[in-house]
Amino acid sequence: VRPVVDSVRVSPAVLQTGSLATVVVAFSDEPAGMDNRISPKVNLQLASGDVIVIQQVSYSGNLWIGEANIDIPTPGGTVIVTIKGAKDLKNNEMLPHQDVKPARILPGSGGVVESGDGFVQLTIPPRALPTNLTAQPDVAIVTQAIQTAPSGATPLSKAYNILATPAFALRDPATLLFRLTSGTNTTQLAIYQLSGSNWTRLGGTIENSEIRVPIDQFGTFALFQESAQPTGTVAITNIDFSNRAFSPTTGATNSPLLNTTDIAFELSAPASIRVEIFSRSGRLQRILEPGRSLGPGHHVITWDGRDHNSTIVKSGLYIVVIHADDQKAQKTLAVVNN
Repeated sequence: VRPVVDSVRVSPAVLQTGSLATVVVAFSDEPAGMDNRISPKVNLQLASGDVIVIQQVSYSGNLWIGEANIDIPTPGGTVIVTIKGAKDLKNNEMLPHQDVKPARILPGSGGVVESGDGFVQLTIPPRALPTNLTAQPDVAIVTQAIQTAPSGATPLSKAYNILATPAFALRDPATLLFRLTSGTNTTQLAIYQLSGSNWTRLGGTIENSEIRVPIDQFGTFALFQESAQPTGTVAITNIDFSNRAFSPTTGATNSPLLNTTDIAFELSAPASIRVEIFSRSGRLQRILEPGRSLGPGHHVITWDGRDHNSTIVKSGLYIVVIHADDQKAQKTLAVVNN
């Protein structure tokens, strides 16, 4: 009989740069017992996508303990533990095992949450958490079946329910991302949110085989392909930032989620979009979008705090200007570098 993983524990609950990660794996094997001479291979995949190899500290009986220093920038969040290679005394090898640890979000640091299947990711910026939040909430993304699709739309994903324990309301928008599978037709895609028994269209911006949308509340979301896009008169509304003040300078902040800002906005109809960054004096610093056709709904575009020469801009106020056909809207944010 192959040995199996009975339980996995990772501490501390929030892994950040400079912390020591400890992984405790309990195996179950009857009647032979584990072969402690053969160490399993244990890895941690962080929310940043980086993989950390855990080194064995002790292995006795059915209990394996390993450690690793986190020396790379990480926004905390969901951790995926992969275990393989353990054998029992009868030389039976375990089947590879994965354990997903839900994200625990720290006030002041935020975090990145992954669904168990890896198709959906939620980025919660540090200032999205309420100031009166005393606990470190667990945030998980769980799948569920789609009972009824919105009219004129075909499901391209399962439904994903975002749950926070304890529950809290977002102060600033978070960014929800759906990864697109190879061969997906990218025309007329939109993310929807379930409101009661009905789906509400949010929209989304496609970039590098992903579609992203800003959200201002948790709930249930799914990706659909529409048979036709809504039309109407173009207007730009609800411009907001995941970080109204951010620090693009490397090492200027404890949270990597403060090194960029997501620019969220809403379109009332399809339009050609141009997004520009100006200094307070009116000098053009960067063209984030030179002219791209976007559908109606909510969109998000990221600025890394760099100008057209890829140089980090100086501390100060900057004006984000969004053009949609013949309409224009703007809003100010701040860059704060050490």
